[in-house]
Amino acid sequence: MFNLGEADNLGGIARNAAQTTRNTTSSSWDEERITQEFTQNLSRYFSREKGPNKYLVDADYFSTNHPRAESATGADFYFIVVFASETGISNWGIVSQAKYFENASKRSTRAQTKLADQCETMQSHTSASFATIYYDSTYRFFPASQIASDLHAVPDLTQSKMGNKFANRASKQFFKEVFYGMWGDPWVADNLSQLLTADDESDIPDRGPVSTDGGEDGGPSYGTVVITKEDEVEYSVSQELEYQEQGLFLDSDI
Repeated sequence: MFNLGEADNLGGIARNAAQTTRNTTSSSWDEERITQEFTQNLSRYFSREKGPNKYLVDADYFSTNHPRAESATGADFYFIVVFASETGISNWGIVSQAKYFENASKRSTRAQTKLADQCETMQSHTSASFATIYYDSTYRFFPASQIASDLHAVPDLTQSKMGNKFANRASKQFFKEVFYGMWGDPWVADNLSQLLTADDESDIPDRGPVSTDGGEDGGPSYGTVVITKEDEVEYSVSQELEYQEQGLFLDSDI
C-alpha cells in the first residue's frame, strides 16, 4: 500500500488532471464531455508519472464501453488502482456518478432525485460509491451512501448546502485518500469487465451485503481495503464514510 507521502503526491497528480479538465471545459455545460475528459486526463497523467512503486491506474467513462452500463451500475465512471509490491499485487477501485451543478440546479428537482436514485443503485453494489459534482470553482466528491439516504429530503445541489450536509472532498484530497487506502473496493477491480458490459443490474455479480464503512481499525470489513496506520497518523472512520478531522487532510483546492 502507498504511504502517506506517496498518496499525497498521487493526489496532486489527480488535482492537476482536474485542473486541466476544468481549464479545457470551462465553457461547457456538457457533463458527459467533462467526465470523458476528466477520466482521460486521469489516465494520461498517471501513465506518465514515474516513481519507485509499481502501479497502474485505469479510469474511464462507462458509456464509452457500453451504453447501458451506466444505468446498470448507477455510475458514470470508474477509477482503478493496481499496486505491485514484493509481497504481491493489490487492486481496488471506486465508481462515481457525475453531475455538472449548473445543469442539475436549473432543471426540476427530478435531476436531484435521479442522482439520489443512482447513488442508491451504486451503493447497492459497492460501498466505494461516490457522486462527483462539477462546480465552476471545484470538483467535489460526496459519498453515495449519504446522498442516497438524504438527498430525496433536501434536493439542493448548491455547494454551500451540499458541503454543510454531506462529507466531501476536493480532487487532491479525495484521490489522496483513495491511494492511501481509505476508500476503495477490490470487488470493483475484480469485476470491472462485467460492470463494463452489464445491460442491467442482473448482469452485475452478486457480492453479498455491502458495508458502508471506510476501513477502520477493526477486523477486515467485507469489500473494503484494510488500512495499516503509520506512526503518528491518526484518523477514525465512521459508518457514514466520514472521518473525524485530525489535521491530516486539508481541503482548499480543486
